[in-house]
Amino acid sequence: MKAWIREVLDSTGRGFLTTVADNVPHVVPVVFVRLGDLIFCPIDGKPKSKAILRRVRNLEANPRAALVLDHYSEDWEKLWWLRLDCQASIRAMSPEVARLLRQKYKGYETYDVGSSVIRLSCHNWNFWSMSGNHENLAGVSRTTDCRKEPNEAE
Repeated sequence: MKAWIREVLDSTGRGFLTTVADNVPHVVPVVFVRLGDLIFCPIDGKPKSKAILRRVRNLEANPRAALVLDHYSEDWEKLWWLRLDCQASIRAMSPEVARLLRQKYKGYETYDVGSSVIRLSCHNWNFWSMSGNHENLAGVSRTTDCRKEPNEAE
C-alpha cells in the first residue's frame, strides 16, 4: 500500500463500506483504523436493528468489498475520493485494533468497540480529485494494484 494511501486512511474519520450479496449492493458508513496495510472496521456495541448485520451476512456469502473515502467541499478544487477494492473477513477484535479505535474515535470512550471486526485487505485502488495532485489530496485518477508503484508492470 502506498504511503499516501496510508496517510489518507489515518487522517480520514469515516468511509463507506460496500458489500454485495445476490447481486444487490449494500453501502453503509463505517469507522475504521489501519494497522500495517490492513484496514479494520469494528462491529461495535452501538444499537443495531438486526442480530446479524447485512454487511456481515454479505461478506460471509461474498468476501469482496470496497471502502470509499471522500472529501466534499463547496470549493470544488478540494474534492477527492479514494476507493479501495478489498478482500474481507470477519475476525476477533485484537487488543491493538481496539486501542487504535479508542485512540482515533472519542465515541469509543462511551461505546464498546465490540468483539469482532471486518478485516479488509486491499488489492486495488482508484483515486480522483479535481486538482489532479494526490500529494495534496487533490487528484490523480487511475486504477492500479495497491502493492505496486505506478511505473511497475501490472
